[in-house]
Amino acid sequence: METNIFKELEEYLSQTTSWVHESHSNETHINKTFNGLSISGSTISNSYFKNVVFEDCTFFGTTLNSTKFIGCEFINCKFQFTHATNCSFNDCNMETSEVLCSTFKS
Repeated sequence: METNIFKELEEYLSQTTSWVHESHSNETHINKTFNGLSISGSTISNSYFKNVVFEDCTFFGTTLNSTKFIGCEFINCKFQFTHATNCSFNDCNMETSEVLCSTFKS
């Protein structure tokens, strides 16, 4: 029986609660939910998120570069000292999230 390493990695990433000080590049996440995820001090580059729910997640000192968010929901998330450059947030909902000392540049 052949093991699909990408499926195993995907399952692990959906269950983990911390991406602290990590670098994530060229990733695709579709129809997932991240609950209580800490993305503090991490860099996310050239990635794609579609119909992803981030609930009670913390983006503290996070750098987002050239990443697309489409139809995503950010529920009770905290963005502090987060810097997003060349990112798109199409049809995303951030109404219940808190954004402090952060910059979002296109």
